Amino acid sequence: MPTASETQQRYAAYALLAIATLAVYAQVHDFEFVNVDDPDLLLNLGNALAAQGDTHGAMARYQRALAANPNLALAHNNLGYLLAREGEAEGAIAHYQQALRMGRADEAIGHLDKALEANPGFAQAKSKLAAAKAIRDATARQGLPQ
Repeated sequence: MPTASETQQRYAAYALLAIATLAVYAQVHDFEFVNVDDPDLLLNLGNALAAQGDTHGAMARYQRALAANPNLALAHNNLGYLLAREGEAEGAIAHYQQALRMGRADEAIGHLDKALEANPGFAQAKSKLAAAKAIRDATARQGLPQ
């Protein structure tokens, strides 16, 4: 019986294969209904690559998605997470800040908490965490989505 992690990786592999097959087929047959530069497609492809452990491939897809649509909060959040895992704190924080500005405070807080667990002395993450919590609290008081 496969573990939950193995099952998740298997489904991610199937999703990645389906997306890649559709993109190649669309290019070969010049279909207009599939835009291989569609930011949502790139975001989903990045998610599938990340689930497969291809961090650099996922980051490249998130960056392409953001080039096509800089307002994709989830792409900023996911890219920030991967950059933090790669030790690129400055880039991670910049993307977390973008996600926060777009209403993804809770996700950014979760990732900043993880960054502080890994490096409790990371002063910039501490200040960004405080700012993220302040934004979350302010939006909650105003009844805005978080």
